[in-house]
Amino acid sequence: GGVNGRSILHLGGLRKDCGIWNSLTQFHCLDDIFVLQNALGIARSTQLMQAERACEERAKLRALGVSLSIPHGWEDLACFV
Repeated sequence: GGVNGRSILHLGGLRKDCGIWNSLTQFHCLDDIFVLQNALGIARSTQLMQAERACEERAKLRALGVSLSIPHGWEDLACFV
């Protein structure tokens, strides 16, 4: 899509202010950047929560005296996601 497979990014306004430009298939504006920024923020928060849970689990195991070098199989990877 777009002209020669390229996109147009308008940084001067929101979609409601871009008029005819909105009809182009590869047109993007500030609204799209804000959506992307929000999605990345949510992804980062999710990763941080997952990391925090994994750290808490390791701390519990350490408190129980369990070796942290226990070999894990592929099926155990889901526990750390």
